[in-house]
Amino acid sequence: MAQHNLSRAEIADIESHTSEQIFPLSMFSSADELYRHALEILSNVMFHQELIYKDIPPDWAQTVLDRLDEEFEGRFSCHQPWAINQKARWNRAGLTTTEEDEDLNVSVGTTISFVSGPYANSRKEPDLFFEPGCRRFPSLVMESGWSESLSRHQDDVNLWLVGGQGEVKATIILNWQRVTNTDTVKGSVYLYTLDRDGIPRLKQNITVFPAPPPAQAATEQLVLSRREIFGGDVHQGRNPNDEFTFSINLLREMAIDALGWMGLVPA
Repeated sequence: MAQHNLSRAEIADIESHTSEQIFPLSMFSSADELYRHALEILSNVMFHQELIYKDIPPDWAQTVLDRLDEEFEGRFSCHQPWAINQKARWNRAGLTTTEEDEDLNVSVGTTISFVSGPYANSRKEPDLFFEPGCRRFPSLVMESGWSESLSRHQDDVNLWLVGGQGEVKATIILNWQRVTNTDTVKGSVYLYTLDRDGIPRLKQNITVFPAPPPAQAATEQLVLSRREIFGGDVHQGRNPNDEFTFSINLLREMAIDALGWMGLVPA
């Protein structure tokens, strides 16, 4: 089967009609052809798109998803240096001892399986997670995506906070959106935690770009507790209610650098 190349007109048509498009297996003769098709659409759209490929063989699906993850994570992964640098700041500020700092792992590229509970048999690779020691689930998960719908964000939140059965204490969602017909990017960050009844709740929502006036920007931060960062396994003698913050200005710095490599700028 010949490769199906999308013209600019076809891409524009996809954007203008609906955020959901369905493509049958018969369009593609190989996983590579499917990958190129998805990559071309995702590289050109300016807002949220859901691509649904029907009846795709599982080995094709895994190959394509892995390649797309590598492609887009490689382009924009500011959440990784943000998390790593923030963890180092906690240690320098005396919030963590050397033992606590070494016990708190920051990891990527790991698929986590849900073997029981409401999401049994599901599998998910978080964009980044904090894991104190060796645990079945991380304590804190970060997911970063471009122009994803609020319903998709809620799906991720429920998977981690409900599927984690209380072990995952918080989820941070970073959402980036390229402004139509420009090289500028908007961004927001959402912090979800569990309430007293174990129900996910939106605790904070902060706009990353456009940035507010400098005085306000300097004070913006996500706030979690020691208990949420360490997943309940708080070291002896430590206050589980100590505040651990994530600086939004630090995230802005990391995002500006990453956007520059893509030829983009903040809104």
